[in-house]
Amino acid sequence: MSDVAALQAHLRGDHHGAYDESCRACRDNGPPPAVREEAPSPRPVAVHPCECGCGLPVRRRFAPGHDAKLKSRLKRAAQSPDPMTRIAAVAELERRGW
Repeated sequence: MSDVAALQAHLRGDHHGAYDESCRACRDNGPPPAVREEAPSPRPVAVHPCECGCGLPVRRRFAPGHDAKLKSRLKRAAQSPDPMTRIAAVAELERRGW
């Protein structure tokens, strides 16, 4: 076996992570790296609280149906007798494009 082929076999882990005296690469470099057999870990998913204010952890902006809940609350608040509540609700409705 040529030196290149022996080194390739060594790096592939053909010795299953064990030292093989007959392998020149093992003698020169030590045992081959352990072969990774487990699946890679999944990519972490960003989770944050629902924007409606309920606090549910979600991956997107809202939990299912919670955008409609927020929109109806803001529409109700836009008809409030309190001018500050009304102004804030109308501004939020406009900011969200509703």
